[in-house]
Amino acid sequence: MKIEDYSYFKESGLIIPSDLMQNPNSAFRDKFQEKFLNQSSAQFSSLPGYKVSDRDLTRPLGNLSSMVLETTEDCNLSCRYCFYSKNYLDQRKKTKKEMSLDTAESSLKFFFDWIIDNYSYRKDPMSFEIAFYGGEPTLNFKLIEFVVSETKSIVSKERVLRMCNPDIIFNITTNGKDLEDKIDFFIENEFYLTFSLDGPELIHDGNRGKGSFSEVFSMLEYVFRKNPTYFRDAIKINIVFTRNTDLNVIVDFFSQELFEEVLNINFLEVNPNGLLESGLINLSHEYEDFFMSLMKKAENKIPLKKVEKSILSRMFQLECNNIKNYPGKPPGIWCVPGSVMLYVTCDGDFYGCEKVSRSFKIGDVSRGFDFEYIKKLHQEWLDSSPECDACIAQSSCIACLANVGLNGKIDKSLYCDNLKEMFQWRLKKYVECFEKFAL
Repeated sequence: MKIEDYSYFKESGLIIPSDLMQNPNSAFRDKFQEKFLNQSSAQFSSLPGYKVSDRDLTRPLGNLSSMVLETTEDCNLSCRYCFYSKNYLDQRKKTKKEMSLDTAESSLKFFFDWIIDNYSYRKDPMSFEIAFYGGEPTLNFKLIEFVVSETKSIVSKERVLRMCNPDIIFNITTNGKDLEDKIDFFIENEFYLTFSLDGPELIHDGNRGKGSFSEVFSMLEYVFRKNPTYFRDAIKINIVFTRNTDLNVIVDFFSQELFEEVLNINFLEVNPNGLLESGLINLSHEYEDFFMSLMKKAENKIPLKKVEKSILSRMFQLECNNIKNYPGKPPGIWCVPGSVMLYVTCDGDFYGCEKVSRSFKIGDVSRGFDFEYIKKLHQEWLDSSPECDACIAQSSCIACLANVGLNGKIDKSLYCDNLKEMFQWRLKKYVECFEKFAL
């Protein structure tokens, strides 16, 4: 079939063969119309003039289950696409500053007190994540050891937590440098360990500095040899794809057996929000050769590798279905800041995640959440979305404060223009891939 043989329904994000919709005797058509089309007119009916209430914040914030600690602002590499480099506006810069043990202790107290005080709002089984970020987080390893020990102590002492027997997830993102004497600690405490690796040596070192590839790749091989089970259950890879990089070279590199064994591969693009060096951002044509190679694989019935599935997932936002039929639901993947993740800086300031610009502080360890400012941000987001209901690309939109918020203001114009420009091309490619691989 060709792209013309399909119908795209922006209200649901679904792509349906046209013959199913045109057949008057199609039971599928009737079911589809009942489930999706009849509801679509009310999709965002409450957004114009919708006023955010305290309740809109209370329940989401009450479900907070993830805290990320910025252990240090320092790093032992200088990646050219780093958020904290001179290439980005409205972000802190690389310094030698570290989070103190006192700040870490205060952060843990706030986090667990918040979970206990808002226990009645929880809709999921009791589980929570403590993650570590930087800079390079392992440069402040003593703090990581302290937080793990303190977390286990708090859970064992607090009656509510002890009764729930929560799952404790420790997570860290690292460049893999100088981990030989730390890896046993991560294995013993069942850390999920995400390594940053952009591809073979020429590509990786070009992005992250000469010699960095050999260190991270050697560390991955070391972990696999040391504990293959841990490697399969807990090791993840982050790939950042930059302009003028041959995607097929990346695919060939990550198709080796070692990377088929990892838990997950995340394919990422450079965040353009606040970026001064536009030459890092990918263009759609850079994916063309990759799609041609996929079609050849399909003809020869060769299954997709893990890295190829990750690239397709990123390209088509397969993990994302953003159309929700309830009043006040913002478009994109907007969350109430602080409800999905609480990011705590070295100084103890609160942000919605590590990617959010530093002009959007939502509290600190001393005062807790700044509810009035969070409410103001939520209202501004809704007020900035009047055209979203009519947007053809709404189902693949991942707009959020991290990619459209800068210098204290929310501006979606550039993001929306780029999304709509890419959407038609991506939709056509999605149909081709769906037919071949049943995505």
